[in-house]
Amino acid sequence: MENLSNSGSLTEVEEKCPEFTGYSHVLAAIDFSPMADAVLTTAHGIAKQNNAKLTVCHVMVSIPRVSLLFPQDVAQPDTSQSAAEAVFEQIEERVQELTEREPEEYEIVVTSGDPVTEILALASEQEVDLIVTANRSTSKIAGIVMGTVAQGVVRDASCHVLLVCPPKE
Repeated sequence: MENLSNSGSLTEVEEKCPEFTGYSHVLAAIDFSPMADAVLTTAHGIAKQNNAKLTVCHVMVSIPRVSLLFPQDVAQPDTSQSAAEAVFEQIEERVQELTEREPEEYEIVVTSGDPVTEILALASEQEVDLIVTANRSTSKIAGIVMGTVAQGVVRDASCHVLLVCPPKE
């Protein structure tokens, strides 16, 4: 591989990386954490600057909850159509409040399943070129044992990923 220099010669790296011309489709992957509004406003701003399509996605996690006192009682999460419609309405309200976009200026997708898998599938299906999501601060143990959605998206995405981090305290 050639050394990188500013001498004006085309390098191997430049041949593999075409010139960046902006984003055409931005996906905001949100949950209802305190970081969701920051993700949404960041994605909106980038989409607006690039005259790009904005899609807002929420994945309803379908992991059953088990009681420690009564392990035989497994509570299935509500991923019904009515729950999805309620989530859709909440997202629509936040998008309109934070971005002042009209409903025809964005798309909302509410799905259920594994968040990493669903976000990446949607990004691929819709030819998204930027995913914006939160880098929530989870405990180090939880991050090691389970990983995080942000880690999974960054690791496996085939497009750019922007992590919105919580402010330092």
